[in-house]
Amino acid sequence: MCKEDMDRMELEGGVPLEPFVHQVGGHCSMMKFDEHTICKPLISRERYFYESLPNDIRRFTPQYRGLVQVTFEESQDGSLNILAYPAHKKVKDVSGNSSGSGGEGAESSEDSDSPQSNPKRRSKRRDEHSKKSRNRVRLLHSGSMDMSKACDNYFEDQSENLHRSDAHNPWSLHCHKIEVAKMRNNSANNTLYKFILLENVASKFVYPCVLDLKMGTRVHGDDASEEKRERQMAKCLATTSSTLGIRVCGMQVYRLNSGRFHCRNKYHGRRLSAEGVKQALLEFLYSGIQVRRDVISAIIERLIELKNILENKHSFRFYSSSLLIMYDGQDGQYLSSDGDWLGEVGPKLDVRMIDFAHSTHKGFRGDNNIHSGPDTGYLYGLENLIRLFQEIEDEHS
Repeated sequence: MCKEDMDRMELEGGVPLEPFVHQVGGHCSMMKFDEHTICKPLISRERYFYESLPNDIRRFTPQYRGLVQVTFEESQDGSLNILAYPAHKKVKDVSGNSSGSGGEGAESSEDSDSPQSNPKRRSKRRDEHSKKSRNRVRLLHSGSMDMSKACDNYFEDQSENLHRSDAHNPWSLHCHKIEVAKMRNNSANNTLYKFILLENVASKFVYPCVLDLKMGTRVHGDDASEEKRERQMAKCLATTSSTLGIRVCGMQVYRLNSGRFHCRNKYHGRRLSAEGVKQALLEFLYSGIQVRRDVISAIIERLIELKNILENKHSFRFYSSSLLIMYDGQDGQYLSSDGDWLGEVGPKLDVRMIDFAHSTHKGFRGDNNIHSGPDTGYLYGLENLIRLFQEIEDEHS
């Protein structure tokens, strides 16, 4: 974390966090720290894995930007402010007590003259944030978000509707609701939480089209219990993780014809067949007007580059990690009806590996690593993903 971020948190009495509007998968709530940085609950293993990555893989992951500690305040009208402070800062918990407890990601607190303990030093920005978040909080309180049934959703263009409670991917609100409930349940224990800061890889896109793919034929870590191992193996066998080394965990695609994001969640992905995954990739590339042929070759090139790197990474295992594929839905406005560019512009896109809570490599944190050679399950998924994109490219060329 840079000194400017630290100073801002000190002076403003904490940085207000809010749901990251473009979260399409995962189960931990991703929160927006600023325009270019998001944060998620700390898992120590994931933090150290980010710090130990070799440079060639690091080009395919979000930049790790440090730690913050997180707490919350609840006002009389039920609105909720989630606030981030420097990880070294001693912050009173919301009840005013000075002792804390909790598990992974939680931290004890001690008495201090923190900005949070002095209401007069709270910034105007936090008050504005509180007003803006009330509609969102009411939606979180509503209890109406059964994501296992709502697999096909839309939300409005968030750049023009930030004041609306539906200006989020529904999955981001689902995860945020769970995180808020956990914080409330632990508030009696005076719990503070540690979060890691990561680069917001979607920030460079005007309309981020995002595909979240669980990669590999195995998703349980080496330290999984026998019960969890069996459960995860059964899930792989029942889905395309076993047949393709790929499972769709979520997506959003900006539709030019409607001005809305079309969304799918992990429950939809679990039901897909191998052919269904190919159709999901095609759906991800459809702008509402045409298939975005302009981004396919660039995605394939990026995937091949990643594959070549991972083929030479012996002992690395990326169990349960995901691959994000992103492009800008706005770029389609610069295409003619036959898919040719109308000017000196090109598609913006990116491919990043994320979620390393169960990853390992030789010598990592004292792991009794018995793995040799590259991660063949992950590479199997990459090979199939490249093949499917190539088939789509050929069929729509």
